[in-house]
Amino acid sequence: MNYEEMTIEEIVPFAKQGDMDAQLWLGKKSIGVTSNEEAMHWLEQAANQGLAEAQSLLAEGYCTLSNIKDYKLAKYWFEKAAAQNYPDAIYQLGIFYEKGDYGVPVDIKKALQYFEKAANLGYLDAQLHFGGILHYGLHGVQVDYTKAKYYYELAASQNMREAQYLLGVLYFNGLGVTEDKEKAISFFESAADKLDDAQYVLGWIYAKGEGRPQDYQKGKYYFEKAATQGHVSAQYNLGYLHLNGLGCEKNIQQGKYWLEQAANQGDQDAINLLRELNRPVTSSTSKNGCYVATCVYGSYDCPEVWTLRRYRDNTLAQTWYGRTFIKVYYAISPKLVKVFGNKNWFQRFWKKRLDRKVSKLQRKGVEDTPYEDQDWRK
Repeated sequence: MNYEEMTIEEIVPFAKQGDMDAQLWLGKKSIGVTSNEEAMHWLEQAANQGLAEAQSLLAEGYCTLSNIKDYKLAKYWFEKAAAQNYPDAIYQLGIFYEKGDYGVPVDIKKALQYFEKAANLGYLDAQLHFGGILHYGLHGVQVDYTKAKYYYELAASQNMREAQYLLGVLYFNGLGVTEDKEKAISFFESAADKLDDAQYVLGWIYAKGEGRPQDYQKGKYYFEKAATQGHVSAQYNLGYLHLNGLGCEKNIQQGKYWLEQAANQGDQDAINLLRELNRPVTSSTSKNGCYVATCVYGSYDCPEVWTLRRYRDNTLAQTWYGRTFIKVYYAISPKLVKVFGNKNWFQRFWKKRLDRKVSKLQRKGVEDTPYEDQDWRK
């Protein structure tokens, strides 16, 4: 009998005759359709006949169905199914002992035993979970990248995206394996069709030029995929690219939009950057000037100008010839901006040169985060 394709009404006679497979499917099909109590009744009939899947589903019902929650009974039926090596039940018992909030005390040793057993029986969630515990040394477990890799590979071979992503992390950073960025990127790409973490990492790889030639357009593409799924770091980075015209036309409004999305999720970097971008320019905020750069980048408070201001205060202003250059620059720059600031050729001419300078300074470690001026004239 193919009960999966039959209706509830068609299955009922077989279930009443004691067919445990019919009882199982009647229970599965009744959840949320007839009544939870009726569903549990039929699952219990099959469970009492020793059907492991029914025992495990009955236990899940006692965990999740609000009107009949009973963790003691849930544990009882999970143990029944686990005794028959039913992987889902074994894994769920591991969760019971890991969390300790289902009427059992925390027992990490027991939890790990259940996770490992379920993983070795081929249960995907257990392979990922146990691999993660070994990867990150959770619960005081000694980090074991090699063993974590083994379980990630088992899950990845069954197209589990999270496992593919985490294998990429191991290979990208050379954790328990020889560093292999090509292999890592291949795993990230396999996971990126669905997983926002993989999309974000690929965006970072292309934007930074780590393991791939720097390509802001590709970086923006992957950041955008992750950002639209709510990935906070992708939202921040996408905003940054828009603000600076990297891989796209410079668009302050769009940049602020994505920073706001990240800020709404509590991202402190986005909050700080928005605060600086939205701060009105006054004589106090621009007392030391930065005229051409401000004209080119559209704001005295933006990442490129923050880099240039740091360079001015921490490098140029520390020598007599640097201070001389600053004085000459501030004598000439306001006049240039006043006469030519709205000319396209002027913007293009200086942006090309300033972009090169900013890029060089940032490669040397000069930061592009919000910055308060020093008074170099003292």
